[in-house]
Amino acid sequence: MNRALAASIFCVLWLTPAGVLASTSEPGVEQPFPEPEIRDGEELPGPLDRRLLLHSKLYEVGTLWFHGVHHDSWSQGVFDLTTGQELRTHKFPFYLLSTRAASIRMYDEKSYGIAFFQDIGGGIALGPIEPEIHVGAHIIEFDVFHANWDFSLMSPRASAELGVRIGGTRVELVGYTQYLWRWYGESQLVRGVSIGFSVDQAKMRVP
Repeated sequence: MNRALAASIFCVLWLTPAGVLASTSEPGVEQPFPEPEIRDGEELPGPLDRRLLLHSKLYEVGTLWFHGVHHDSWSQGVFDLTTGQELRTHKFPFYLLSTRAASIRMYDEKSYGIAFFQDIGGGIALGPIEPEIHVGAHIIEFDVFHANWDFSLMSPRASAELGVRIGGTRVELVGYTQYLWRWYGESQLVRGVSIGFSVDQAKMRVP
């Protein structure tokens, strides 16, 4: 029953409006958060107004530490590579965002994983500095630990980020923690640190 519930939640999250919104973007942003055009008689846009949504490409590289839930000692991982997309909406100084990404991990020379995850978060723009918090889940992950193949659904994660925006590019430092819920093998606790950047691609079309 728990696994069926997790599978159902997976389907719902993976088909969120983020994917639909991203498909409606158009190129040609001259500034990262352009002011929307307000016609006579219109109200000022709210923080979730579609005219303030920005689509960005995300790239991160980092390292990680992990241990089985039945063990206490942490092991040093090798690398964690992430690429994906973000949708964010600004109503300065606060904003909301949604991330959908894929990651490839090398835990050690005999342990690997590939995952697709999604999260939501919020931040505050303090000039060019943008601290953020995120909560989400690895929607699905396939891995192998020393010849033991496994997969997981809905492995929760949380992260904190500190970014610096330079024009249409955002450089960021990311720290995260995750419970890797392996369905048939030993589940793992994972922590990681990454550096990365995101590049603004497009604003949303105004209906």
